[in-house]
Amino acid sequence: MSCSEARRSRLRGFGLFLGLAALVWVVTEASGRSRELAWLLQDLAAGRFAASVACCLASQILFAAAWHVLARNGWIGARAIGDMSRWAQSLPGKYLPGKIWQGVARGALYADGDTAPRGVLLLFLREQCLSLGLCAAIAATYAPAALPPRAGAWLQVGLACGAVALTWAGIWRRWPIAISPRSSRLWSGRSRVGPSYRASALAWLLQAGAYSAMSAGFVVLAGGGDMPLAGSQAAAAMCLSGLIGVAALFVPAGIGVREAGLVWGLAPWVGTAEAAGLALMWRLAITGAEVMFSGAGFLLPLVRPLRAAGPGPGRDLRTDQNSSTPE
Repeated sequence: MSCSEARRSRLRGFGLFLGLAALVWVVTEASGRSRELAWLLQDLAAGRFAASVACCLASQILFAAAWHVLARNGWIGARAIGDMSRWAQSLPGKYLPGKIWQGVARGALYADGDTAPRGVLLLFLREQCLSLGLCAAIAATYAPAALPPRAGAWLQVGLACGAVALTWAGIWRRWPIAISPRSSRLWSGRSRVGPSYRASALAWLLQAGAYSAMSAGFVVLAGGGDMPLAGSQAAAAMCLSGLIGVAALFVPAGIGVREAGLVWGLAPWVGTAEAAGLALMWRLAITGAEVMFSGAGFLLPLVRPLRAAGPGPGRDLRTDQNSSTPE
């Protein structure tokens, strides 16, 4: 094992330990005052948790549809199921071994010649930029109550600027070449540029729908009982905790870190015990939806084999997905 591999292995181990430690703290906070969580259990029995999972599942479908639009430079019905299934199959990669491996898995799933792996990885980065930009924009709508007003305002400004920068990075068609001029040797012709602005806009709208569904799912959980929390506040706290989980690069899927961030953001409004219980229920809801959608992505090809051929005879997919006009 090389030094770099050993270092990455240690970082992954540390990240897993950090995430588990944060998760244990959240569980301890939630279970220490179980009487105060009675409202949450009542809402779960009434179907509130199932509704939240359904919203999360809808968000996964929309995220996968956005990936298809980016991959094909527009909506192509004959290719949608295959692309969305591969997106679902790559989901487990962000849990084990870690986030970046979702992109690596995505590239490997297209290694049969359907799309050049290098192109898939670049599209994956564009997809993540658009997604994180939307997440930052929602998080910027409310400052965390745990911060002083001035610090909260600066955080909102930083998140808003980050949202603009990430969105621009996601739609800027020539950014790989601008980042590294030498990388231009790796692409030829129109494959140097990304999806058309029209396709990027459609993918952005689909991702916005996905975040709306996800926010609705979280609001369903947070809206029970006497919790004094507006829907927009809940959505902003949920997105901020998601960004905290992404920032913890070596923690698989942000497990534990995301929950701790959510408790930090919600505790001043609803109390630590309620926030911890809500964070755990949200983790179960979103992970349950991802497991279901990923499972469907693996089962669907067994029922309906995915086409391995390109989009048509005599056509280069890399040219199709980067042409100026979507099909």
